[in-house]
Amino acid sequence: MHTLRVTLKQHTPLIHFQHDQDDATLRASEVKPKLDKFILSQLTPEQRAQGEREGWIKTKNDKVWLDYKMRIVAERPKQIEMNVIEKKEHGRQLYDEIGRALFTTHNYPDNSNSLIMGNMGGRVKEDVLNFVMFENNTLIFNIKQESLVNEIRSSIFTFFSETNFGNRTSKGFGSYLVEKIDGILCDKEPQYDWKISFSLFPEQGDRITNNRAIKDVFVVINRVWKGLKKYSNAPKNQLKSVFLNVDSDLTNNEDRIPSPVYFKPIVKTKSNEEWEVDILVFLNADVILAANADFDDFYNLLDNAVAYANNNKTDDYKNNYYVSNITIE
Repeated sequence: MHTLRVTLKQHTPLIHFQHDQDDATLRASEVKPKLDKFILSQLTPEQRAQGEREGWIKTKNDKVWLDYKMRIVAERPKQIEMNVIEKKEHGRQLYDEIGRALFTTHNYPDNSNSLIMGNMGGRVKEDVLNFVMFENNTLIFNIKQESLVNEIRSSIFTFFSETNFGNRTSKGFGSYLVEKIDGILCDKEPQYDWKISFSLFPEQGDRITNNRAIKDVFVVINRVWKGLKKYSNAPKNQLKSVFLNVDSDLTNNEDRIPSPVYFKPIVKTKSNEEWEVDILVFLNADVILAANADFDDFYNLLDNAVAYANNNKTDDYKNNYYVSNITIE
């Protein structure tokens, strides 16, 4: 039996349904199926045949999985929860169908942007979603076959650099990166389609707090997202169908369609005086193609969205830190 230890750095909070429990963290039941699917997609036919012969690729009916055990240990929780408040309408407390009081989380930064969308309609207090974040996160693998150890070693960094966890993953929540494998620092750099970079500064005489700065990262993402929707209103080709609730090959009705982009925030450096942040952006090519949109138009759209996010006159930056020089590459 082989043991593999992977240390993760958590960059943004996980939206968790058991946030108030001591062991509420990234769940192996969410990570393992995604990791299995990712590794299987990377295998050549020869590697897959080898895995089947050696027994570390398992199949039953239509299900395929990899034969290893995983557990996750999280230590040193960070205080980053959103404030839980009563859900009211026109000043009156709201209740569910059996008379239980409903609660939600306070919007941030100016009561117009909800960071935890699942709470917007109100929930009984024990079901309210909230943030979970830990200083130390370790994945511990128990694996029988050495060749599977090698496959996990070679795939794990890229997997986490492209994948978020929990709720609202496309908007950047639940972002982790591999920091060490068996105690050895990873020196790899994540790949991406675009990278949005910016700095956070406090007001004069103020200091940056972890709680507030992390939330302001999502204000920037929200502004870029608003810019994407704003500039996609022009009916050029079928680009608007990527964002608007209109008929396309993506849907036969006007239901919400998948996000065409996927945000992954990475906090590069941080101090009391400044944070440097990268937001990796991945293109969901299937969505763009299904919407019959032109890729060059979409690239221009993202440039316009970043320009929109740089406009400090919009109301979205109210009450947050000074965001400097949002650039894209």
